[in-house]
Amino acid sequence: MKISHFEVILAMVLAAIVFTIPVAAQQPPGKAQGPAGPDESGRIFDIKVPKGFEQEPQEEAGIIKWKKNSAEIYLVVGDLFLESGQGLFEELFKAATANKDFENVQKLSIKGGHGLMYTDKSPGDPGRLRSLHVTIITDKKVIQIDFTAPDKDFASLASEFEAARKSFKLKNANP
Repeated sequence: MKISHFEVILAMVLAAIVFTIPVAAQQPPGKAQGPAGPDESGRIFDIKVPKGFEQEPQEEAGIIKWKKNSAEIYLVVGDLFLESGQGLFEELFKAATANKDFENVQKLSIKGGHGLMYTDKSPGDPGRLRSLHVTIITDKKVIQIDFTAPDKDFASLASEFEAARKSFKLKNANP
């Protein structure tokens, strides 16, 4: 099995997130505020979670997970180990664009950070999972959000996933 350049970079980013995750606050379903960050309330983002998704307790700090039947929204926040995230962002974008397993790869306009969005191509098996991935890189943090459902349910949840993705905002983002 050949490992792509993108998979190596993504593994490094996720390892950095997992091993340096800040303390997460448990929030009720609906509007969520993320783990500790630079603003007065100690949160670095807001996101509106679609109705019906219930937050599940997590053993790891910095991880927030919501579930609705077989669909999940999984959000992880970690520290960035680079002086600037711009180079990492450009490499991730280039690698995602070259990866034949992804479609709809695009940069997102995120005030205060760099956003990348891509979708897994349909696996061809209705029971296999498919995800919309969003990676946000700020000067000090990496945020990964995965909107996941079985392929057979993915299209019916796309508008809910997209609404949640569009609601994501970094707090105290510099213009």
